[in-house]
Amino acid sequence: MVRFIKRLTGSEATKRLLMYTMLLITCVTISTIVETILFQDLSPLMTLIDKAFEFAMIVAGFYIWKAKNENLHKYNRDNKIGDN
Repeated sequence: MVRFIKRLTGSEATKRLLMYTMLLITCVTISTIVETILFQDLSPLMTLIDKAFEFAMIVAGFYIWKAKNENLHKYNRDNKIGDN
């Protein structure tokens, strides 16, 4: 756990956002499963996990888009297809 916290504090903001999102997904999934088992109610499955994974997809899409643009800038290429 200490290594995980050190990794979060020393990395860039988008990697921290990605790690926090993964932590959020894990906590929401575990708490929803426990709540479903304790209260015998399936309604949290329709809302909580769905919204948490929607947020995770947005964050992952942003992270991939940012990495793509950094690589294009790094290798000094345009965003044109077929340009070698």
